Amino acid sequence: MEWREPIATCASRETLEETGLVIDESSWRAPFAVAEAVIDENNHWITVFAACEVADDAAVENREPHKCEGWFFASKDGLLEREASGERLFLPLRLLLRDDRVEW
Repeated sequence: MEWREPIATCASRETLEETGLVIDESSWRAPFAVAEAVIDENNHWITVFAACEVADDAAVENREPHKCEGWFFASKDGLLEREASGERLFLPLRLLLRDDRVEW
């Protein structure tokens, strides 16, 4: 997030930058934040998850292949199955999957 940037603005901007999907800021539902901070001399990360609906035929691009192996749509159960089969998931996503307060 940029300084003082609203979460919905950031979510729309980052989604466009990373996937090519255009999501209106008003489409985002209340986010659930995972504060998995990694701190070193210069950095502190907080991952914020936000949800929205997209069309069934939405085409997702990997616009940052140097940072991301790829994108796919998956359900919670699908993600848990992938992890159980040995696939390594993004740490904040693993934490989100195990948080009982999140409504899927």
